Amino acid sequence: MDPLYLYWSALIVGGIAVGASLFGGDGAGLGAGLQVLAVLRLRLFFFFAFFFGLAGLLGSLLMGPGAALFTALGSGAVCALLGDWLLGSLSRSSADSSLASDDLIGLEAEVSVPIATGGTGKISATVQGRTIELLARQADAQGPLNPGDKVLVLEVDDGVAVVASN
Repeated sequence: MDPLYLYWSALIVGGIAVGASLFGGDGAGLGAGLQVLAVLRLRLFFFFAFFFGLAGLLGSLLMGPGAALFTALGSGAVCALLGDWLLGSLSRSSADSSLASDDLIGLEAEVSVPIATGGTGKISATVQGRTIELLARQADAQGPLNPGDKVLVLEVDDGVAVVASN
């Protein structure tokens, strides 16, 4: 059997499976497609097949059959292990862009809905590149705060910003 058939078969089968995992799945995006291949470590096999086939074909063009097979086996194993490790660590990591109360303390904001003495109004501010609005009340009764007044967030109490005139 000609090794080129083996390389082409591995490249096609591995390429289809890896491509389907990246762009397929249930439509929920990249992560869902990759999880499909993670079952029973199939991802490892398909990465091996794809890179074995790719390295074997390229090796057949540049070197003898024995060296091409050795290169294909080594490249397939290394790329499969690295790819599986990389995608596994990416699926375990998470990004959290939610705001914590500590992110708001000391923030300068602007009154958007009047804050009456002893009452609640609204403030708006830019935090982490996005504009947010919060319910707000005054720390001390100094008179009403009107839209456009600048305030400083002193604390956040049950989701309500406690502010002082700035």
